[in-house]
Amino acid sequence: MTFQKYSRRYLAEFVYGAIDGTVTTFAIISAVSGATLSWRVGAPSSRSTFFSFVSIGSLPVWPFAIFYASKTVNPFMISILTTGLVFLLIGYARGYISGRSGLAAAMETLLVGALAAAIAYFVGAWLQGLVVS
Repeated sequence: MTFQKYSRRYLAEFVYGAIDGTVTTFAIISAVSGATLSWRVGAPSSRSTFFSFVSIGSLPVWPFAIFYASKTVNPFMISILTTGLVFLLIGYARGYISGRSGLAAAMETLLVGALAAAIAYFVGAWLQGLVVS
């Protein structure tokens, strides 16, 4: 692969990731502004949201970075397991914070996350079929 093709391919992935992150982050900013909350009130919350978005939200990507060149480890499968565990832990924490059953909230979060991931996977497979065909 030539440098130009290589750089164009990864630049496109960088641009898509940047768009996704910007849309998500600005949606949070818009919600705070739309609710007419003071930014002094919202700033600590924004920092907490940003930290969790970057630290916890990046965990599903790490298996691809770690096992990039591996011929024996499937990073997608590791990502599925990692993300499932993260959903369970986040859901349990959500249950604890809301006063609900931690187990019920964990299972609910896992179910919603798995459903969203399955839909995204099958839409991606369907779109790939359209592009390749």
